[in-house]
Amino acid sequence: MKLVHIVAPIYVNVLKEDEERSVVTETLISFQDIIQQVGPAVLRGDVARELATCLQALLTKQALCQTQDVDEETNEEGATLDEEEEAEIDALLIDAVADTISAMATVMQANFTPYFQVFFPLISKYYVRISFLFFSFLFPFLLLRRLLIYLCYFLKKSTRPVADRSMAVGCVAEIVAGMKEAVTPQADVGVFLKFSCFGGGSLLRVS
Repeated sequence: MKLVHIVAPIYVNVLKEDEERSVVTETLISFQDIIQQVGPAVLRGDVARELATCLQALLTKQALCQTQDVDEETNEEGATLDEEEEAEIDALLIDAVADTISAMATVMQANFTPYFQVFFPLISKYYVRISFLFFSFLFPFLLLRRLLIYLCYFLKKSTRPVADRSMAVGCVAEIVAGMKEAVTPQADVGVFLKFSCFGGGSLLRVS
């Protein structure tokens, strides 16, 4: 256990300071394994907070590995990455971020609540390009079914790529499963409306 407490801060430091996305991705995958095998003990002290800060930066594309000049990165043959390779590396990185968040939720359960409040809006942006806060505010006033149908249609036209949406839905599902009943106070009507509009239409109930 002492070794884990030594390794965890090193991993966090890599997430903060390494400039290569592939290295950060592999570090996240290794960190997930440690979290799942060791449990919440590995996230004690400042580790959970610092890890969450790194994940937040990665979700918002503000991490060092995402803000460096992409021309500096090369593939296995030493050539500059093309657009397809860039997109694949980005997707693998964000998938690793989502899996790490899910692992945190699973082992922390109710203690993950403050992190849920930070991560959920960020994950949601990978599902839809526009801010959903506006529509969450309006929901109590959308009493007419026709208006709600128009709203859902508009949101569908503003969705992100399928890979991003799948990541977002999968991540939220795993967070909910990990937090169990502790997630209930966080689940307002806006959350269910949003995900109902995009992939779970059977969940949407309007009287």
